Amino acid sequence: MKILFFLDSLELGGAERQALLLAEHLQSEGYEVLIWGLGKPGKVSLLCDEKKIVWESKFFTIQNSIFRDINTLSKMISDIKKISPNIIVPFCTIPSLLCALTWRFTKAHACIWNERDVGIYCSLLNAYSFALKISTCIVTNSAEGKKYIKKYYSNNLDIRVINNGVYISPPNEKKEAWRRRLNATDSTFIGCMVANLSKNKNHILLLQAWNSVLKTSIIPSNSILALAGREDAMAESLRQYVIKHEMQNNVKFLGQVDDISGLLASVDVGILSSFNEGQPNAILEYMYAGLPIIASDIPSIRETLENTNSLFFRNNAVEDLVTALKNIYSDNHRCKTGQNNFEICKQKYLPERMFANYKTLFTEFFLKRRKKISLYIYCTVLIYLARKSISKFKSIIRKSIRRSCQRYIPAIKRYCEYFNANSPFSFKTAKTVPANPKIGFAVLSHERSEYLSICLGSLFESDITGLDITFLIHDDGSTNPKVRSIIEKTYDPKYKIVRFYREKGHNSWGAAFNSAMRELFKVGNFDIVGSCDDDALFHPQWLQKTLPIFLWAKKKHKKHILGPFSPFYSSDAPFHKIMGEYISPYGKYVVKERMGALTHFFFRTDFDLFGVFAEDKDDETIKTAEFIKKKIRNISVYESYVEHIGQDSVLNTWRPSKVARAVYGLNLAPSGWSESLSKVGTLGYFHTVASRSGMYPKKDSSRCLDIIIPAIKKDIDILPLTIQGLKNNLAHPIGNIFIVTPDVNAFEPVWKTQGIHCIDEKDVLPVRKEDISYFPEGNDRSGWLLQQFIKLLGSNIATTPFYFVIDADTVLVRRQIFEENEKTIFLVSDEFHQPYYQIYNRLLGQEASCLVSFVSHMMCFNSERMEELRTCIEKHTGLIWWQAVIQMLDGSQSSGFSEYELYGHWMLTNYPDEIKREYFMNKAISREKKCSNTDLEQLYGGTLRSVSLHSYIN
Repeated sequence: MKILFFLDSLELGGAERQALLLAEHLQSEGYEVLIWGLGKPGKVSLLCDEKKIVWESKFFTIQNSIFRDINTLSKMISDIKKISPNIIVPFCTIPSLLCALTWRFTKAHACIWNERDVGIYCSLLNAYSFALKISTCIVTNSAEGKKYIKKYYSNNLDIRVINNGVYISPPNEKKEAWRRRLNATDSTFIGCMVANLSKNKNHILLLQAWNSVLKTSIIPSNSILALAGREDAMAESLRQYVIKHEMQNNVKFLGQVDDISGLLASVDVGILSSFNEGQPNAILEYMYAGLPIIASDIPSIRETLENTNSLFFRNNAVEDLVTALKNIYSDNHRCKTGQNNFEICKQKYLPERMFANYKTLFTEFFLKRRKKISLYIYCTVLIYLARKSISKFKSIIRKSIRRSCQRYIPAIKRYCEYFNANSPFSFKTAKTVPANPKIGFAVLSHERSEYLSICLGSLFESDITGLDITFLIHDDGSTNPKVRSIIEKTYDPKYKIVRFYREKGHNSWGAAFNSAMRELFKVGNFDIVGSCDDDALFHPQWLQKTLPIFLWAKKKHKKHILGPFSPFYSSDAPFHKIMGEYISPYGKYVVKERMGALTHFFFRTDFDLFGVFAEDKDDETIKTAEFIKKKIRNISVYESYVEHIGQDSVLNTWRPSKVARAVYGLNLAPSGWSESLSKVGTLGYFHTVASRSGMYPKKDSSRCLDIIIPAIKKDIDILPLTIQGLKNNLAHPIGNIFIVTPDVNAFEPVWKTQGIHCIDEKDVLPVRKEDISYFPEGNDRSGWLLQQFIKLLGSNIATTPFYFVIDADTVLVRRQIFEENEKTIFLVSDEFHQPYYQIYNRLLGQEASCLVSFVSHMMCFNSERMEELRTCIEKHTGLIWWQAVIQMLDGSQSSGFSEYELYGHWMLTNYPDEIKREYFMNKAISREKKCSNTDLEQLYGGTLRSVSLHSYIN
């Protein structure tokens, strides 16, 4: 689904924050998101670039006569048609009005009028009151907004209330740092108003009250008022007022503040003095920060602060605000009041609630049939067209007919070509599916008993309530006696199970699949047939959650010819060529050109047409080529209910090109899996299902860590960010910080100003760079190898039992710990490089126990275990450990060894009870995007643990 957000401005305000929050979430969920904004680029466009959201500046204007604005509206219609959004979501009155007047002339399914300026644009809305009626629906963020619209415009409008959601990222700076910035002591009383300096926010009233209250003896004369917000039209006059009344030391203009959470954590009360509001972001941010609140006495704010002990004042009543400020300063229970505000905010204004309400709305209108064009608008456009010349009108008609032909005739030809028929309706039988289809499902088993046991164990825990399904366990000539014992095991009698054994035929997956289908058809006449390999692990709800999606898509999907479908969304998505993501009433699904065969289904009518596979080593490749030629597409669910647990394919014994690492499931269902999934520990599990306690620490760890950072000259610009990121976000007591480098003098400005230690790598390493000959493809990689040796020798440098290593180009962007219940947290990643596993085997004489990578740009090492690992290498190879690495390194590989992979897999194999694995949640970004720690945390801290500013990324 494609969503177009249209904002009143590309500068950052409350409405824009809400739109960005929603847009970012939708994009992470797979929606295609675009943002338009009126006026020049601003903070919103910068944030969009960081979040990789497409945006555009627009310069549309509106007056009180639709006839004067017909050219503007025509241009807007044309621009919307070019991007073809499914849903248009304008925020605020002007964008909502523009979209309402134009959207019915585009292919959009709905236009949702997002009213957030209640009471501001009354005259404009009176002139265009019909525009409210031709929007699909109206959304306000408060019940008072709904009452206002019904009272002044119409009682028959479809108006929905969706409260704002508030999210504040963790503070970039601590309370003490913010107070120092404001020239305040720990005891200074600080009030704060977060609002752009515009006329509607009525800052002048607050300044008048602050001036009056400072003259009393109740509030100390050193009290501070912090004004955070973009400097709009009122900025200069407000500054002049402050100068005139000599309040420069008591009023701080902070401008647009990125670290809102840090600011609010340092103040004593949140204030809002607006004339009009819908549901103000500032109030929600105050509540989320646990602040007591003083606010204008207007209905929408009273609604938001219902059941709180907040203080209210009448607009333009300075004496009311002065009284409120006196009362809040004298209130010894204001901390308790703030905590109550926080609890109410958590209950009512979580972003997830807002996201869910909008997604429900989008789905409702996406599936609903569009209404006809308003007669008024239709007549208006006819008048506009009449002003054009007859020749131009004929040209438009000719182009329209030509476009229609270009669009539909090729589709009809493709249908006819595929079915070798003269009519496109030959495929009609494939869309006729019984309401309760009869299902036949085959498990293709061979030699892998350890996988088969897990597969069948999960499969026969499936919820089959209301389903007619028969399971065939198809043994393809296995010689492993454990396989037969697993197949013959007694399972719950509610599952209809048929067992079949055959001698090994052609050594291909296609042969096994065809054999299984023949046996299934002997058992029953099924409407749907499917299969899985024996290394699939099933969620108990896999059928209940995915089958309704496929039945719906088969009947309703119009854009493609759909063939096989799967409850597994493979991580091999780029190779599979995703052609679109779509929404059904039961969940999202993905259409793709290719699809693996871990588990997939055919409707019986489709199977009869194109289901049999070639019995050839290239079975899947041949079938894929056939599907592509005939324009048949595959579909899978967007949220996987099956995971791939196999790490090596049995077919690798004869494949010309072996599969390095098996794929895993994208977007695994977040909960409800059997314990088998956590025991196997796939990357899909760590990515989606496993807890991330290290990323959300409830408290700091007591484990003290020395920090070791290997660095070279190219890291000088990034290293200060890395060090500050550790100081801000490593939730451990930090002992010493060591920079180990061949260029001590070059790093002097860093280590002297930061109060840390700088060590020449020659004083640590047992070998010199010139003694190593490592030149893959002519590039000298000996220095890169020495940096890894430094990390493995950290136990000789660190003074603490555990030491923490981080790459010099990696910055922590949120608070996190690397120890829980005395277990060290190891981060796992999508990184995978086969030579790392090969040298691991050569150094230790054992295979890595899994193929999930530990290369995560940082790691917490146990000094004692590190020394033991070096000893193990020396015992196995008969060489000093570093000599063993150099001798066993594949010199043709530019990256032939990984210290993280070595230590991580050794600990997992030998001391699994001492570690816990979590997903690394890191993003690689260009060094051109380098900015302050505050900006990095603001941009990425909401969803990531760290960012890496690699020098090789453009």
